[in-house]
Amino acid sequence: MSDYCHRKVIRMKISEEEACNIFGVDDGWGVSDLLEKTEFEIAPTSDFFLDYVLSSRNDAEGDWGRTRRLGNAEYVKYGSKFHKLLKGREVKPNELRLVEYCWYDWSEAPDYFDESTYHDDFYDEV
Repeated sequence: MSDYCHRKVIRMKISEEEACNIFGVDDGWGVSDLLEKTEFEIAPTSDFFLDYVLSSRNDAEGDWGRTRRLGNAEYVKYGSKFHKLLKGREVKPNELRLVEYCWYDWSEAPDYFDESTYHDDFYDEV
């Protein structure tokens, strides 16, 4: 049986090819295997993103999502996690977003990365 999944992540925009080169694997499945025992995952989207998972649960409803750029303190905190994961590769602020979304888990989630224009407490630093 399938459910809706709700996730809140720090998402990095990176090409699959670059990720494979950094990790020394042939494809996204290889990257996924390497991330299996970490707080990171490949986003369940059609585009390739690396997600640092802040929270995940299966008791949600509906298809929705929102995204914003990281504040300075968030960039320092989470950018360093990506920098370490990617073996010292520089991670620029425009490559990271805070993304919160909900989707039906037997489908691909929408490729949330571009910024939303709506504002509520989600848009405050975590």
